[in-house]
Amino acid sequence: MNPTFTLSELKFFCLRFVAIFFLLVAVFGAIIHYDKSASEEAAKSNIRVQQQALLKGKKQYIEWVMGSVVRETALLADIMAARRVYETLELPSEQAQRAELSRLNSILEAVSQRKEVYDQLRYLDMQGNEVIRINFNGGHSEGVP
Repeated sequence: MNPTFTLSELKFFCLRFVAIFFLLVAVFGAIIHYDKSASEEAAKSNIRVQQQALLKGKKQYIEWVMGSVVRETALLADIMAARRVYETLELPSEQAQRAELSRLNSILEAVSQRKEVYDQLRYLDMQGNEVIRINFNGGHSEGVP
């Protein structure tokens, strides 16, 4: 048997082969195009989410810094009202010293309350003895006797 194709059979085969080949190429091309566009859209979405998170983080940082500036300004205002802190132990009478230490205690409580950062504030005398201690717990500062 000699398998030879006639010209009409060869045209028929080639026409069908080319048609099926181009249909398969078109289908696979459409699938690849869809996959590529979906990947690009996912990448754009990821970038958008990352940028939004970055902006949110920067916004929170700026708010924190501004809040810190406000607290520091309030702290400076409180301390300026009590600028004679270091003259406390030089007072002649013990009653005046107690009054000034009480005033200093209230100042340190205000500092602790405004800063909201320090666990403890202490005032030590020149010998290193603790004169005043302020603890900050649960959002409230209180003097320890």
